[in-house]
Amino acid sequence: MKYPRIKIDGKIIKLDKRLFDVIRRTLKKSILFDNKENELGLTAKDIELVSWNSATMLFPLVQKINEK
Repeated sequence: MKYPRIKIDGKIIKLDKRLFDVIRRTLKKSILFDNKENELGLTAKDIELVSWNSATMLFPLVQKINEK
């Protein structure tokens, strides 16, 4: 699996792949649950894409908090 290149203030940050995967899997579980409960009609591919994009956006924030 190819991981995203994430930039903060124009600089590429070192990606903690394990942390990224934890964030992505957590988001995916939440989206799967919402999809079933609310009958959203999302496909597995939709859920994978949304969880990946969400993890990419949230990762810099989580890593910054995790470093403190």
